[in-house]
Amino acid sequence: MPLMMEVQEDQYMDDDMGDLFGESEEVPLTPAPVIKGLPLRLDELASTYCCQKIAWSRMGCLASISKDGRSVDIYTFVRDTKTGNWNLSKAIPIWPLFDEMHHVVHISWSYMGTELAMVGSSGRIVIYTNASALGSMSRARQHANDLDDDLSALVGLHWFHIFPHIQKSPIVWSASRSGDDWNIKVSSQDSYGPHNPVEGKSALICLSKSGALRLLYQQRDGSWLETATELEDSSSAIESSFTHASFAPDVDNSLLLVAHQLSGSLRLFRIQVNWNSAANQDDGQPVEYSFSSPTLEVSALLEEDSCLPTNTLAFDQHNSVDATLVAHNSYQLTSLELLPNPPEFGKESSHGLATIMAVFTVLPPPPIIFDSIDPSVLLPDTTKQYQRATSVISRWNLIKGAQNKLPPCFEHLSVKKKSTTAIAPRHCIRLERLPDISCSSAILSSISLRNNTMFAFSMSDGNTYFRYRDTMDIVIQDGNDDEVHTLPQSGFSFPRIDPPSLCTALSPNACVVAFVKPDGVVKLESMKYDFDSLTEIPKDDPKEASLAAVIALQHAYSCMQYRSSDDLLSILPTKLSETMTHSILSNATKFLSVTNFDYVSDEGQKHLQMLYKNHFLFKCLSIQNILGSLDNKGAKKLSARLAWITINLRLVSVTVSMGMRSDQNLKAELALSYVGLVRWSLDLFIYLLQEMFRFYYEIKHKAAEGQAGLEEDREWIHNYIRQHHSPALIVLLSSIPRMLLRLMFRPLRSGQYHSANGIKTSLPLEHKLAFGKLLGIFQTTPVTCQPFEQYLQDVDSLVKSCYKSLSLPERSLIEKNMLLTATIPDILMPVVTAMLTTKMDALMSQQDPGKIHGHDVLWLGLTDDKRMKAFLERQRVDVIRKLPLRVGARMRRCTRCGSVMEDIQAQVGHGGVQQEWVSKNQKTCVCFASWAVVAEGT
Repeated sequence: MPLMMEVQEDQYMDDDMGDLFGESEEVPLTPAPVIKGLPLRLDELASTYCCQKIAWSRMGCLASISKDGRSVDIYTFVRDTKTGNWNLSKAIPIWPLFDEMHHVVHISWSYMGTELAMVGSSGRIVIYTNASALGSMSRARQHANDLDDDLSALVGLHWFHIFPHIQKSPIVWSASRSGDDWNIKVSSQDSYGPHNPVEGKSALICLSKSGALRLLYQQRDGSWLETATELEDSSSAIESSFTHASFAPDVDNSLLLVAHQLSGSLRLFRIQVNWNSAANQDDGQPVEYSFSSPTLEVSALLEEDSCLPTNTLAFDQHNSVDATLVAHNSYQLTSLELLPNPPEFGKESSHGLATIMAVFTVLPPPPIIFDSIDPSVLLPDTTKQYQRATSVISRWNLIKGAQNKLPPCFEHLSVKKKSTTAIAPRHCIRLERLPDISCSSAILSSISLRNNTMFAFSMSDGNTYFRYRDTMDIVIQDGNDDEVHTLPQSGFSFPRIDPPSLCTALSPNACVVAFVKPDGVVKLESMKYDFDSLTEIPKDDPKEASLAAVIALQHAYSCMQYRSSDDLLSILPTKLSETMTHSILSNATKFLSVTNFDYVSDEGQKHLQMLYKNHFLFKCLSIQNILGSLDNKGAKKLSARLAWITINLRLVSVTVSMGMRSDQNLKAELALSYVGLVRWSLDLFIYLLQEMFRFYYEIKHKAAEGQAGLEEDREWIHNYIRQHHSPALIVLLSSIPRMLLRLMFRPLRSGQYHSANGIKTSLPLEHKLAFGKLLGIFQTTPVTCQPFEQYLQDVDSLVKSCYKSLSLPERSLIEKNMLLTATIPDILMPVVTAMLTTKMDALMSQQDPGKIHGHDVLWLGLTDDKRMKAFLERQRVDVIRKLPLRVGARMRRCTRCGSVMEDIQAQVGHGGVQQEWVSKNQKTCVCFASWAVVAEGT
């Protein structure tokens, strides 16, 4: 990554080149052309802080203001399942319906990315919610009652944290090598500052040019209300109006506000939000808050008359012209940020202070040219003034401390009632100025990262730089393969955008940048590894392990901070090596504290319910599925298919276990909704038996040809299952998928009993039909569940016998490697041999192999049969309900795995009531990625 240059660097280089070659004549250099629209964009940044044209939510949804400013386009970041490439979906336009005199000037996502605020040029705010699926936007707040004048235009907007996501959350900072293993440094951070007391509801606060402070908050029913106050006694003077404002939460749950006035002064305020809420709790119910209209209390803390860069003041002293005029003409404030206290383990934790960061655009004096009409007249060429626009970053730390009310000089007064030292000191805040940072080009946008410990700057030359907050040093690859912190520190950087873009936005993990081209089209640029291709790093190179560790580290960070990790997966090549793939998965599980993979022993089976709730485990399996889905060699595709079966088993197992119980009657509506799940379960059993029977016959065939004992040959077995991409043996051998299978048998027996009984006892015809449809699935399947269940119990007993001398950590490590790599451990080869010989003989004697083999399971999508691919191209299957999609049905698509489900508003079953289990699984796909609305025409 190229380093930043000082503003004066080009001048020194010109002098050095002249001395080197000894040229007596100056060679005029042609300056780089001005980016189209740069002067207008810089003027816009200087006039207000609320002018963000493109924004990326932490859930992975991208919003961009259209070129004419009349609408906002919504995009989702999706993966092409055929090529493995990631790109933006087709745009879904939203029309906030401002009047013809105004347009959209600013957009901002809420803390969790479920609401989008659209701000008009007169300060009117429209809010859309995105709660159901990415791209499914619905209007939640109108703008009809907002003021409509120039002084109501917004200069700062801040979203509050959302309860209960404001609780203490872990933050992973770094990973350090310890032999062949990696250890992480983790801290916990308490999110402070005001928040909406209603659980899961949002609130925002904003400041207008006139100094009006507005609080918008969401009610329990989703409606939005507003309360407002003035910062101070409003003044009609233009110099008193505000241009930029930024908010930050303080440790006392108040808000700090820094605001810049047109006069050039910097103001600091404290805002206390009084919600006037009361806690209500019924017996056995969670606490609910109700509140009347909240109030805002504002107190002024300090005022800084001038916040210009320090070198500007020095420059002005040597000029006869008015210093203030020169400074204001040359330096324009284009960004103002108030950054809260950094977390404990951040690099900036030494000072532990809030920081004000101001970005000033530096415009050199325009060159003088001759008038084309009258050559005797000299005119400034303002068009070329922007060719060398640069930026200066100014910073101040907020110092909190005690200060005496009176200075010591008052001790010399002859008449005084008490000593000045007897007066109690007062607490105050003062500013401590930090050294300015000069940049070689203009900063067009900045964003704080990693819990406000790092910045990303988008520059007018097309580069994107990362800087540490404490030193403001640029983050570059440091060559340390034994400790990793961030992707830029490990050698990842953004290629230069050419031509440069005026408006950019970073993805949730800051590894993909979205930018707007001059024609209004939104494009993407991903981070690249600077040194080698990730697919060409030698196996024994220490860089391979460190790169895998930093990918896993960033994945753990995104999971703990409620962020999408799709953008992180998008920078990984589809042909990643087996070694790096396993390193990423192994570290990902460890960094997320997924340590228990043993559900065989009596000790492990005490925590079966935690298996369903272990979302981090299945998020790691989701990565395993994606990293191997396009592999054609066998090993990674086998592990991907194993992961896909396991994450689907979790959904089906937990759903049927909760709904089909022996101690509760099965309702007809629920029975009908379970038809697809029951069919999928029984057909999965058949698929597993088909694969195991084929394996069994292959061994028998080889033995007849003279190759006896292959059931004991671990290498031959591995080659067979990889060649056929058959994960059945590993599914039955690994404790997690096997336990999920075993947990399904009891609810399936209950479902069969209740459906048969429901036909006899139900009176309404539609209820009888519902129970009959479910019972028909049980009656037509060729698999007999009881012998298969006994087979799994026998496998359990054999595995326990092999593990009896091992500790829980040793067993978990073996199970972890087996699940993540789809390989058979040596210690379990006796189990495999029994599964393919004596135990298989007993199972086949109680099944009908002919009917099992002839049953069609193509719709499961677990084979490489051409007929399966042709079937799935003709007929899409709802991955949640396990039912074929109706013709013309509106769909949701998983952004990661590409699965689909019907975007239903009411359950297809009786009564028009959507079943609760369907509602819960409409939030995320089975792979725990987000659902996205499929745009019309896609």
